[in-house]
Amino acid sequence: MEKEYKTMSFGTTSLKIDTGKNQFFPQGVNVKAHVDMDTGEVKLFIDSEDLKKLK
Repeated sequence: MEKEYKTMSFGTTSLKIDTGKNQFFPQGVNVKAHVDMDTGEVKLFIDSEDLKKLK
């Protein structure tokens, strides 16, 4: 199953996926990346614990 989410980042903070659960103080889950050092390919992901927060 796929679902589209907005991302948030302010200044030097890490990229996050907006959970949409708090309008006044936005909450989010951190986006992490795997980088293939040979090809430069980047795969973004979130931890399984954070995935539970999106469901």
